[in-house]
Amino acid sequence: MQLKMNRADGIVTDGAIRDLDVMEEENYGLTIYARARTPFGTVPWAIPAEENVDIQCGGVLVRPGDVLVGDGDGVVVVPSWFAEECVTIVEDHEGVEAYIKRKIEAEGVAPGKYYPPTPEMWAEYRSQK
Repeated sequence: MQLKMNRADGIVTDGAIRDLDVMEEENYGLTIYARARTPFGTVPWAIPAEENVDIQCGGVLVRPGDVLVGDGDGVVVVPSWFAEECVTIVEDHEGVEAYIKRKIEAEGVAPGKYYPPTPEMWAEYRSQK
């Protein structure tokens, strides 16, 4: 409830979380990534004492301002200094994958003919943009 009241978009933790069903039923609208679920409640030593400091989550350094991107496969931490360039790289990668998919479907060939993309395939894709 406190996360919702603080207008959080979600939570990422390498610990366990409880009451996921309640959060879904009451439509908290939070995206949640946790290592596990637990029936146990909080204990006094689990109360956060600091904010906007470097932390480690799942063995990965997370700094204030970093961008966290998650899906059903997990969460990736993108350093703030790399976020803008990362978007460009991801968009380019998605573009070449869509291009390859169209070629595979048009030719009726196995994906291995074009995937993973070779330097030549990247050049062909970029020349078609």
